[in-house]
Amino acid sequence: MRQLVFTVSLIILTLALLMFSGCSRAWYHSDLKGEAADEQFKQDTADCKLNALDEYPMDKHMQSQRYEKCMQEKGWINQRDYDGYRFETKPR
Repeated sequence: MRQLVFTVSLIILTLALLMFSGCSRAWYHSDLKGEAADEQFKQDTADCKLNALDEYPMDKHMQSQRYEKCMQEKGWINQRDYDGYRFETKPR
């Protein structure tokens, strides 16, 4: 019985954390709200990641810097220190 209560509690806690973590984004745009911001963010982040990967295919640090600069150029403001994106290096 204890094992069941512990497992259910752990599942509920995990789901609650996932729900609350999905409510915030590291970036915001002062001109966009709601679904328009979500769609534009998806498009802009994909473009910036691709540009960063093409420009620095083997350097994750430079990719990250280029991504942030690109997002800022598109009008996005970084709200907090957040590692919400990951870069993969191209295979040799």
